[in-house]
Amino acid sequence: MVEHAAVGAKFLFVERGEDKWKAEIQRLADAVGLTLGPFQPAKSTMDTDEEKTDLGQLFVDIGWHPRLGWNAFWVVGTKNN
Repeated sequence: MVEHAAVGAKFLFVERGEDKWKAEIQRLADAVGLTLGPFQPAKSTMDTDEEKTDLGQLFVDIGWHPRLGWNAFWVVGTKNN
């Protein structure tokens, strides 16, 4: 995808907040010619007025309990050349 993008194109990476994923994204960026901005922590919980049932009747019917919190980060890569 990066190969066919214009110089200056932006790529958004969102991943679990573990150092191994930051290192993997950096490795990928180096390999394809992206400059990464600073790694930013993502919001750790959903809005306080959100309920699991707001995610859909499917979750209620089958008894799934999706996470309402997470440890994640995001970073933007810019194509160099």
